[in-house]
Amino acid sequence: MSLRYITSADPQHLLRAAASGFVQRAKPSAANPFPTPNYLLALRQGALRDELLELAAQAGINGWFDPPLCIFHELPRWLGVRDRPTLGDYERAVHLAAILRDVGSEVFAHDDRSDRFVDSVDTLFGELLSNGVSAEHFQAALTDRPERDDFQRGRDADLARA
Repeated sequence: MSLRYITSADPQHLLRAAASGFVQRAKPSAANPFPTPNYLLALRQGALRDELLELAAQAGINGWFDPPLCIFHELPRWLGVRDRPTLGDYERAVHLAAILRDVGSEVFAHDDRSDRFVDSVDTLFGELLSNGVSAEHFQAALTDRPERDDFQRGRDADLARA
């Protein structure tokens, strides 16, 4: 896998550089009878896709069998993420508060306390998810801290269960 970083003030130059695999004809072979570009190109809008298809047509390439070409909002489908509705901020806060109350046996067991911590726990869980930290690793990190006082141990146990 390689990464190329190209900067330019000219949007056409950037499109041509990003689309180089789409505007050069690949030769078919027995192993690859329908050659397509060997990378996924994600563009920010459909008009750029139209421009790229026009560049390819000008180069004598009429199309691809299965072009690895998409627009940013199509990336989840390309990467195998199912179409799931996302929760809004309010919905997420309500669900998270309910989870904290349900699993809380220490700090978050009290209705009045769980709501006060929702924003902080939401931020914490968001950071953990974005960094790929599994629930198991998070729990191990929480239990591997012997210098905690009773409140901290109770809070950490509730967070691990959540």
